[in-house]
Amino acid sequence: MNTLPDLSPGKIVLLAAPRASLKTLIQEVVVRLVAAGPVRMVIGNNQFDGYTFARMLRRQSREMAALLERIRLARAFTCYQMSALLRETPSAPIPTLVVGLLVTFYDENVPEYESMRVLRGCVWELHRLGRSAPLIVSVEPLPQREALFNTIRDAADTTLMPTPEGGGAPAQLSLWDEP
Repeated sequence: MNTLPDLSPGKIVLLAAPRASLKTLIQEVVVRLVAAGPVRMVIGNNQFDGYTFARMLRRQSREMAALLERIRLARAFTCYQMSALLRETPSAPIPTLVVGLLVTFYDENVPEYESMRVLRGCVWELHRLGRSAPLIVSVEPLPQREALFNTIRDAADTTLMPTPEGGGAPAQLSLWDEP
């Protein structure tokens, strides 16, 4: 997978993979998008590595501080906070990345039926946000809460879920060929 599918408004692109693969992939996506303009990130997995990201930006441009100012970052630690963040995010022509969406829904203290109820509201908000700008959502599927993954997968227009050739460890993801 060397190209990201259509990132036009009105489309939800879902990236589904284990956390280790997603971490690098999301940083790659953000670096490319921030080079073109502002980007919003809603983080649900508390795994955004700012130091690695800053190094990636530094390789892109000497204007690292200016690029960093283009990123609006918000974090959610519960599914309820994720729902509130998405609901309070204004619709605008700015690409939005929702990173680790389902992690906040995997809380064992929240019954699955309640997680599903809250997720359905989030799906509505994702569609609202995606109408005016590209929207990319990343998830780490868990077999124990497969219904949650299926709900978000069904809402997506495109799902990128790489499978390793010949089984074994997950494939290393890359969206762009290196120059």
